[in-house]
Amino acid sequence: TVLALIAAGASGCIIEDQQWPKRCGHSARTSPPIAVDQMLSKVHAARDAIDECGADFFLIARTDARATSAKTGLDMAIERANAYVAAGADGSYIEAPRTTEELKRIGQETVGPRVANMIEGSFTPDHSLEELHDMGFQIVLRPLSGVLAATRALRSTYGALQEGGSLAGHEDDLLAGYDELREVLRLKSYFDVEDRYYDEERLPKTLNLNTRVGKSYPVKSK
Repeated sequence: TVLALIAAGASGCIIEDQQWPKRCGHSARTSPPIAVDQMLSKVHAARDAIDECGADFFLIARTDARATSAKTGLDMAIERANAYVAAGADGSYIEAPRTTEELKRIGQETVGPRVANMIEGSFTPDHSLEELHDMGFQIVLRPLSGVLAATRALRSTYGALQEGGSLAGHEDDLLAGYDELREVLRLKSYFDVEDRYYDEERLPKTLNLNTRVGKSYPVKSK
């Protein structure tokens, strides 16, 4: 997997210690972690693959051990995170700490670069980049911010449509304008490419490939 990601141009990845079937660490039911030795083998294998091909690739090891116990889960997670870094991971990622104090402990008691996963409204308290940096975190994830915003927008939009039968009167509060949509999609850039290679009648312009093969190949219009 690591070699495939490197070949595809990725600059890093996260490997985790959840058992199969895996579940979101912020769901009500999470999967327990695999044995430490199993995860260490995964880290060793990933590290060897990275080193053997000489790639500049950042390996993060994630643990979901915090969810195993309210009393000892964080201690186990910190121990695992440090073991994974010692085994070759570049950084660690403890999923779903429950309090700001737990975040601070992670920043103080783990080694190497640390990942904080901010999911708004879930288990982990939301903090700013500056606050997380001060706690000792170098990487911050916000994987669901857009999904949560889109969920609210879709429910509001289709709720209004269901209730009123149309979205007339909601153009400003619920809908992007079509000009805004064109800007987001960068439609002009596609039109510029089209104008470069096609004439006003939508027929291909004469192509000049001298710079590639030393010959020009005119395309005749029918």
